[in-house]
Amino acid sequence: MERNFTYGERNTWLIGDDGYALEPWLMTPLKNEIRGTPRFQYNEELCAARSVVERLFGVLKGEFRCLSQQRQLMYDPVMSGMIANACAVLHNMRIAHRLDNAVDAVEEQGRIHRVNEEPLLGEEENANQRRAVAQRIQQSLITRHYGRH
Repeated sequence: MERNFTYGERNTWLIGDDGYALEPWLMTPLKNEIRGTPRFQYNEELCAARSVVERLFGVLKGEFRCLSQQRQLMYDPVMSGMIANACAVLHNMRIAHRLDNAVDAVEEQGRIHRVNEEPLLGEEENANQRRAVAQRIQQSLITRHYGRH
């Protein structure tokens, strides 16, 4: 996502919990927002979307034991990404063809898409500059989708 952002993609973001730093390509929740405000609504929807993704990770780990914590992938990050992508493709094929879907909770919204795991290229930006850009993007999303704050 960082590389995509660097090369001009400005309409796609990863979502993360508050354990991650806010980045222009990674939206995280805001802390201590007042109920009923646009910023609170942003948090609610971000956390709801993250919850769907986390449940899907649980499904994938259940279907493909190689992804579970007990059987950590012992490959470099690129190969691990390729293995995870292959598991996602197989999972999506099972959904599309209605094959032995052991977990009914995963619906079409639970489909995941291939992520390019190539190493990041380009020059590094200062962390403070990235955070300032990320805060402007986050505020723009909140204003556009939830109203003014």
